[in-house]
Amino acid sequence: MTGIPGAARRPPRPQRMLWVTFAWGSCFVAISIGLQDAPLLWLAALRALIAGAAVLVIVAARRPRLPRDARSWALMGVLGVVNVAIAYAAMFGATVGLTTGVASVLANTQPVLILLPALWSSTNGRPYDP
Repeated sequence: MTGIPGAARRPPRPQRMLWVTFAWGSCFVAISIGLQDAPLLWLAALRALIAGAAVLVIVAARRPRLPRDARSWALMGVLGVVNVAIAYAAMFGATVGLTTGVASVLANTQPVLILLPALWSSTNGRPYDP
């Protein structure tokens, strides 16, 4: 089991993994090129708007049930500000003072930097064990 209910375990696809790695790593090169012509926050906002438009297209095509209460929308708004606006500003700002390689390595170590404190703070060494 992969941990996702109903998901079948299948062998990894090296070509897909390499493509994702290439695309993820090359975003910092694109950011450094874009920052030559646009201010930092404008470029970050443009990236967020393009991604948001893509999500809206997917939502419109799939037509999922959307929350109707104000609390859910407020929480999604807070998550959007914290996870998108602040994270993009930090990611784009990192490319200003660092080389693209260093910025990419630092950004891609974030899962480890989140997992280690979770491991240290858990009681049984398994951060996601209920």
